[in-house]
Amino acid sequence: EFFAALLSTEISDTDKVVKYVKDAQKHNLKVLPPHINVSEYLFSVKGEDVYFGLGAIKGVGEAAIQSIFAARDQKPNKKFDSLSDFFESVDTRVVNKKVIECLIKAGAFDQFGYHRAQMLAGYQKFLDQAEHKRKDLEMGQVSLFDLSAADSTEVKLDAIKQWARTGSLAYEKEVLGFYLSDHPLKGFEKLMKVWASSLLSDLPKVYEEYLSQKPVQTQKPKYDPKNKNAGKKQIKVVGIISEIREIITKKGTRMAFAKMEDLSGDCELIVFPDAFAENEAVLNDDRALFITGFLEVEDGNSKIIVESIQLFEDVIKTTREVTLMLHKIDEVDYEKIHSILSEFPGNTPIKMEIFIEDFKKNVSVESETIQKINVSQELLEMIHQNFGRTDFLEVNS
Repeated sequence: EFFAALLSTEISDTDKVVKYVKDAQKHNLKVLPPHINVSEYLFSVKGEDVYFGLGAIKGVGEAAIQSIFAARDQKPNKKFDSLSDFFESVDTRVVNKKVIECLIKAGAFDQFGYHRAQMLAGYQKFLDQAEHKRKDLEMGQVSLFDLSAADSTEVKLDAIKQWARTGSLAYEKEVLGFYLSDHPLKGFEKLMKVWASSLLSDLPKVYEEYLSQKPVQTQKPKYDPKNKNAGKKQIKVVGIISEIREIITKKGTRMAFAKMEDLSGDCELIVFPDAFAENEAVLNDDRALFITGFLEVEDGNSKIIVESIQLFEDVIKTTREVTLMLHKIDEVDYEKIHSILSEFPGNTPIKMEIFIEDFKKNVSVESETIQKINVSQELLEMIHQNFGRTDFLEVNS
């Protein structure tokens, strides 16, 4: 109740909503995506969970939300039974296409049995059916279809491919301002550790250890204009840019201050003009980034002076070898993982191992059809989509 009230007071400030949602999650409270039958205009509590307020969805105005609530209140159980019921009940002149698309992207219709890609591609069918029925009612006519079985006029959406998790989350961030139902880095923690030298939450500790190992300076180190970062701790991290602010320096060049986050925490990035000019396009990308830079910590707050930026998916492609630990997945899923790997032939060798209890060690397993694969973000996302994890893959960088 406290967090729902706190979120509701800042419903128009996305930055504060993000801050308080993360705080609620740290207190082991679930903040669930918007739900067309449960959510109120403000954030609300049902049971032990907080539901995202419809009023916090970008592109969904108050008039549209009140129109939805008016239609919902007319229902015997105060709920829409289906997507058809929703479209036939609301005033689509107020709840227009833009509102509908924002609600779909936010996940407000997920409970009706279709995935978001299907709904976004096919919601026009529901609009057309609702408009047709409305016109018939206004004219006092009864369609011949109404005299037949009720399911004869039921709208069926085409069976199209689901969005990849990253695509679904990108839409979610577009309308909610942040990732709510999941996080693009979730499931790849083990993989990130292969390239990253530290989690963001561990940077202060890494810096302390670095200072403790440095020899005591008896005099101030000489300033080297060719290497301003001489003597500083180099760091490599993986994360996503959550905020960015560009500024113009006194010399008229552009630089940026940004906030980067991973699943453990966040830190500040300082991107000076030279690094900004080289990495501007990648810096403004919503995808996971691999950043090399120099670490500074002040009052417990970590800062990285950025040296270089790469898309993490490009870094993943440099994988030298992959080991599939078969004993970490169920035998019934062997065919599934084989099918997925077969779709990504490439040049990276893949080994397969299984732990034999009698010998207390891993034994190599030969595959007649899969020896090399293409290690890519698409492959890893497909594995995560099917298994919910990727920790049975060992990666050699």
